Amino acid sequence: MATIGEVEVFVDHGADDVFITYPLWIGTRQADRLRQLADRARIAVGAGTAEGASNTGARLADAAGAIDVLIEIDSG
Repeated sequence: MATIGEVEVFVDHGADDVFITYPLWIGTRQADRLRQLADRARIAVGAGTAEGASNTGARLADAAGAIDVLIEIDSG
């Protein structure tokens, strides 16, 4: 899935393990929505840069263990 909105729709309809493939820059509102979703499903988000991973960790530190962060590495 590409957006938090798409994840919300899928979780509302029974999905319990979702991955947001498009790297997000997470602000306060997005972090709140992801925390709420993590109460209902296993959530994973992608990070495409070190800055993105750092931002995600900072915004979701209190949800550690509830939301997986996957880091994309371009090795070629």
